[in-house]
Amino acid sequence: MRAKLGVVLLYLLLIAVGIGATVYFNIKGSVEVIEGNITVSPQSFSVDLAKGVEYVKKITVQNSGPEICVYFEDLVEGPSPDKIDVSYKDAYGNSIYSTKKLCLPEGSKDLPSNTAVNVHLDVDKNSENGKYTIYIFVRN
Repeated sequence: MRAKLGVVLLYLLLIAVGIGATVYFNIKGSVEVIEGNITVSPQSFSVDLAKGVEYVKKITVQNSGPEICVYFEDLVEGPSPDKIDVSYKDAYGNSIYSTKKLCLPEGSKDLPSNTAVNVHLDVDKNSENGKYTIYIFVRN
């Protein structure tokens, strides 16, 4: 009888741990979905970078929908991605970020609006030389 009680208690303990793990690792988040009217060209690019350099890449943002204000986020892959600072500027040198967005004029499927954006890469002097890939994401 004690053996059965021990097995039942062990079973209940495992269920409680499983429920606790499920609750512990269940993460809620919010995702804002924007219409597929915006395209970035190129959306990613690779470049060989050396320590301490600055690199600028021009990209084009197309909007085939109503006017919308956006900013950019990125993911850097390479030997030392945390040592690469990525920033965005419009054609006039104004910085673009989450609280200072770039407003894209209205466009249509037949005639999308085109806006040039400069992607600035500042490479730390303590970074590793090598090939880096930058992936760009549009947010609003």
